[in-house]
Amino acid sequence: MTEIILKLRVVTPLFIAGAEQEQQAELREPSIKGLLRFWYRAIYPDDPEGEAKIFGGQGKGQGQSGVLLRITDRKLSLGHKDDDRWNKTKTAYLGYGVIVRDKKKKK
Repeated sequence: MTEIILKLRVVTPLFIAGAEQEQQAELREPSIKGLLRFWYRAIYPDDPEGEAKIFGGQGKGQGQSGVLLRITDRKLSLGHKDDDRWNKTKTAYLGYGVIVRDKKKKK
């Protein structure tokens, strides 16, 4: 078995939540694995066999994923509706959906 240790940093907002949508956001392994699978499909759209070999599949002889993913540092930086940094730049739209804004004040 080959072990690869990666240190990754998310540089764009993630729309993530657990079963309790109004509570704390959750960073979970299946969500990250789903993102990796998405990007594999985007880069190699004509390679379903390779995708199944890496991420698992339901076809004959495919079975379980060959990837075991563990998140060791689950620190999350959460936005808040009163945080002025979202109003100072034109990139505030990136927080759309993640940050509850005051609709009356248009903030």
